[in-house]
Amino acid sequence: MAWVKFTDDFYDNLKMDHVGPLGVALWAVGMGYCNRNLTDGVIHRSKALRLLDFEGLVYEGESPDATADITITALVDAGLWHADGHNCDECVQPGRGRYVVHNYLEYQPSRRDVLARREAEAARKAAARQKAAATKAASKKSAGSTASVQEVSDECPSGTPDGIREVSDDCPALPVPAPVVTTSSASADAERALIDDEFDDWWELYPLKKDKVRARKSYKTARKKTSADTIMQALQAQLPELQSRPVEKRPYATTWLNGERWDDEVLAATAATGSPAARPATQAQCDLREPHAPHRWSWGVDTCHCQGIHA
Repeated sequence: MAWVKFTDDFYDNLKMDHVGPLGVALWAVGMGYCNRNLTDGVIHRSKALRLLDFEGLVYEGESPDATADITITALVDAGLWHADGHNCDECVQPGRGRYVVHNYLEYQPSRRDVLARREAEAARKAAARQKAAATKAASKKSAGSTASVQEVSDECPSGTPDGIREVSDDCPALPVPAPVVTTSSASADAERALIDDEFDDWWELYPLKKDKVRARKSYKTARKKTSADTIMQALQAQLPELQSRPVEKRPYATTWLNGERWDDEVLAATAATGSPAARPATQAQCDLREPHAPHRWSWGVDTCHCQGIHA
């Protein structure tokens, strides 16, 4: 799980007084969204309008959509977010139809840094897995050698009534084997810890954080069927399509793992053509476009009813 960095006095900033409670909430949720999705502080307007559920939290006389728009405008006016064309020298231009969180990269890690860290961590864990496998193989080999020595000694006479073995031509002296330190238990513990670490990295990336305990069990079962690299690489390939779905339509991590969806075909994004006949059929596809109006959704069937032309 990743963390967003806030100073413990952020609420004393006068900009927070300007945006009010809804603005503070949207700003905080926006920080989490950018950090989880590695956007470097950039938020598409269509996503910004849906980060909070404004139903029941509307300003007097305003609809939920209007309240969301008023809140976004307040964040921009206060300088907590910037729209495209802003004049802040410290922040990048987000592009048409997008916003950027002011000074995001001053306190949060960049996409490049996060991916580099994950790559280094994956290499470290791969080396650890190889070392654990080598240790396990060496342990089995040592156990086999000890069994062979015991079999040879059983073929010799038992010796005197006191159990002392007599050395003779028929039963020569046997070398005393060096004590063998078994590492099977340590190897098993190391392997369990490694799988837990693998799951934590995978869970950090998965776009629906629900039912973690069952998901961990499902991950351990999945690891008996395929490698950690296969599971992680499949999720990374499927992530854009999963993130484009509404939260309520994303599969639980347990469902994804139990269904062996690392073998699923990766869905390709639909390219925009600018033609009304080719406009996107679902909200997920529509979110890939620039914002447009009028804009409304039928959530029950996830159908786009946009009346505008997609850019």
